[in-house]
Amino acid sequence: MLEDRSTPELAVVEAKLAAHMSYVASAGLLEELFPTGRRVHRNEISRTVTRIAVRLDQDLAEDEFNYVDPRTIDRSSGPDMPLVATLDGGYVHSSEQESRRDGWFQAVCGTVTAHDGSTRRFGFVPTIDQSPRARIRTTLDAQGLRQDQLVTFLTDGADDLAGFCEHMNFTAEYVLDWFHIGVCPRQGPRSAGSPPCPVRLFSGGQIYGPSNLVPVVAGGLWALATGE
Repeated sequence: MLEDRSTPELAVVEAKLAAHMSYVASAGLLEELFPTGRRVHRNEISRTVTRIAVRLDQDLAEDEFNYVDPRTIDRSSGPDMPLVATLDGGYVHSSEQESRRDGWFQAVCGTVTAHDGSTRRFGFVPTIDQSPRARIRTTLDAQGLRQDQLVTFLTDGADDLAGFCEHMNFTAEYVLDWFHIGVCPRQGPRSAGSPPCPVRLFSGGQIYGPSNLVPVVAGGLWALATGE
């Protein structure tokens, strides 16, 4: 017997449509695809997506501080091609907020891309999600991650994003994307007494911040231009 009022096939269609367009647009398209003679409300799509998300979260394991386990490395064969994981955060503000701290939250989204171009996506709200690291790890595992497989984490250098991907795999590297390398050092202090843009670039065991990042970037650009 079906536990829900709709078939699983319909729930899959609703979830896929909601992943690519708004709930209102999804409901309108469903009315055209399945002329049932009644209006499909956007709340129906929202409830379906929420129900599926709750079921997926129930299968999600708890966060672990360290996912590195050299004992699981399969030395009988070489590692697969590297994976590229991207993470970026943004703030969603309410249109009716009365203060700067009222009515907003941070959302973190990311992707995990294999060498063949196949991509899986993830997203979470750090203040609500109880297992953000497990969510990232699950996405990596879904792409066939091995402990000896190189994973390149591409972030904007924010401390909170760095914490989400630390100790995630035995072989990993952390790269600061070029947009934030070029933009953040030029921003300087945002206001009187405030710290500069929180950028950290790890290279050769040394940490570069806004104060000493500009000459490093300038030297890198010169090396790319001259081939030296």
